[in-house]
Amino acid sequence: MKGVTLKRDGHKLKGNFHVMINLALQPYLFYILKKVMEYEGYAIVKNDFDKEPWNRLVIVSACKSGKIKDALPHWTVYKFIDELRKFFNASFVFDEVAKTVSISATNELLTNDTVSYECEDDFSVEHDDDGLDNLATSNIEYNFDSAANRDWREYISQSVFKQYKTKEYSTITELNNAAEKMTDRERRTTIFKVGHIYFVWAELPKDGNPDNEEKEWRRTTCGYFNPIIRDINSDSSQQLNICPAAMYQRHNLDGDDKKKKYIESMLDSMGDRWIVVPSVTNDKEASIEDMEEDDYGNYYITVQDAMQGTSDDSTSSEESDDTRMPVAFQANCVVNRASHAAVKCDEQLDNEDTDYRAPVLYTDYRMYPDYIVSAERASLSLEYTPANTGRTFGNGNRTFGNLGRDDNNSRFKTTPVDAHDLISFKFITDDIPDPSKIFIFHNKRYICKKIEMNVTDDGIDKEKTGYFYEIL
Repeated sequence: MKGVTLKRDGHKLKGNFHVMINLALQPYLFYILKKVMEYEGYAIVKNDFDKEPWNRLVIVSACKSGKIKDALPHWTVYKFIDELRKFFNASFVFDEVAKTVSISATNELLTNDTVSYECEDDFSVEHDDDGLDNLATSNIEYNFDSAANRDWREYISQSVFKQYKTKEYSTITELNNAAEKMTDRERRTTIFKVGHIYFVWAELPKDGNPDNEEKEWRRTTCGYFNPIIRDINSDSSQQLNICPAAMYQRHNLDGDDKKKKYIESMLDSMGDRWIVVPSVTNDKEASIEDMEEDDYGNYYITVQDAMQGTSDDSTSSEESDDTRMPVAFQANCVVNRASHAAVKCDEQLDNEDTDYRAPVLYTDYRMYPDYIVSAERASLSLEYTPANTGRTFGNGNRTFGNLGRDDNNSRFKTTPVDAHDLISFKFITDDIPDPSKIFIFHNKRYICKKIEMNVTDDGIDKEKTGYFYEIL
């Protein structure tokens, strides 16, 4: 801001100042987890994900109240922990005596203890088209939030995969040669795949300039956050309510020409340039349309609006339990908005004016690559992304910062389970069986869906009936 007077610690300062307005907190995900556990009386003694890049995940919020609680969805503690468990496909182990919790990068389904019982020879089998609903056996998809600016190319839904044919090629050159031989209709109704990257032909602004009203049909990358599809015909899936925040490209200066000129002269001399920012709904504050704007671009609610209820009392309303939590990675770099280039925090561009540096959030390193440095290789993709495009874990076969799956080291590795045939066994035991265990009958392993017990005046019958899916 130029030629203004500001107060600091009770003293008036006059001159030109660099300020940020309309700030919204973006709390770190693991900081919130730590505070929630402390509030419940537990200390985290192990967290397999408290490392690069997962410890840089932030909860994306547009709420400008300055309070951390307003940046969070209205979830119970149980809901929050369960959503984290599903998002990371992790195990939470609580020690009620020591009041500690350990978070392991392993699926609970495969780490539970086994128990063995003798059962009757007779059993029944019931076929279920949808089958067992579990992270290890079911389809998995993000339950995206209703952001206004989510790019349609972010993911290919299961229904689209089912409706259109996917053709795989070894190289981009091979793909392009095949596409040239196709008719327009065939090209526009095909999903193309090279390695683990998807492409479609779409009508988009010419030369990649969003302002260009002239359109052209061309190849475009898509499917960054595709679902994991284990059964294309199944209508059920595991929904992940912690989801990638929508990222979109917009002009730095919004509004009419008069407003742009005023903001540029007072606040921002770099001019009107493209920037990439998250897009997220703000259900806890009144919308901008219901607010007034002061001389410096800050928005506020008048007493009249508050009394008349036009602000919808949104700051005190509770959200439903199915609210989503958008997240993104805080990059280990900044972007210079004037130079339109990314740079590491401890480095400097040629002739750089560092006054125009801004922090960077991103959800996949392949989206808007000009806004992050090449060392950034994190992704919230559910699918495996190849290591030859960036840094890897120690085993050298997985992209750094990926929730996806591969044959060796996977968050969502598929467990071979006969998930569509529900088998019923009757067995004798004095115990009350724990359905979370893995059961062994006739030297075969089974996942338990439920156990039925008959209660009489004399207590619980020894004969129990269990319903199971076989681990193949």
